[in-house]
Amino acid sequence: MYESCELLDLTVPELLARYPFLDSFLDSFHLAESGDRSVTLRQRLDSLDEETLEDRALDPAQFIQNMTEYIRQMNEFLGEGESLVESVTILPGTDKSGRAEAFDRLDIRRGEIVCIVGPTGSGKSRLLGDIEWVAQQDTPTGRRILINDEVPETRWRFSAADKLVAQLSQNMNFVMDLTVREFLELHAESRLVADPQAVIERIIAEANRLAGEKFAPDTPVTSLSG
Repeated sequence: MYESCELLDLTVPELLARYPFLDSFLDSFHLAESGDRSVTLRQRLDSLDEETLEDRALDPAQFIQNMTEYIRQMNEFLGEGESLVESVTILPGTDKSGRAEAFDRLDIRRGEIVCIVGPTGSGKSRLLGDIEWVAQQDTPTGRRILINDEVPETRWRFSAADKLVAQLSQNMNFVMDLTVREFLELHAESRLVADPQAVIERIIAEANRLAGEKFAPDTPVTSLSG
């Protein structure tokens, strides 16, 4: 398999262009490092001496076999055939204040890992909701969602089997019925923090500075966004 595998004759950029999800897999063996981008994977493997292979716990033949199987499993997970989503595009609408959003389009491509970050109330859940509903200017934001750069078929909206978004929701039950102050006092006590009240006041002040929605020390933790 090591000698005949066609993947060996691709460069790392070519591999990642074809299989973006391979980035972390290659990086775990230090094979995605910058350098000569024209070098094929076969040449990279052949350039490693025995000591380097041993240090990286890298057996070339086993590596290729594992990579091939990883690609097969990921392709199976991501979907095959007519329903394969190559890209999801978000076209701008308006923010919570009704102002036009300052971007032309956002493209998320198959295999990419994208993080949505922002303070409480900034619209992260609304963005996911627009993608899940495959919005066509019929949500509060007025955004439009394209699939594979085209207006999607209605099945993407109404078929449970074709939903674009699967969410793993947060569970806050573990904090019981504590206020913010009580929750922080519990942590401060368990960590033997010196002058816990001063630390708690500083934490609450900083959290309020960062959060989109203000809260008080006696606010129940379960009422806050995760």
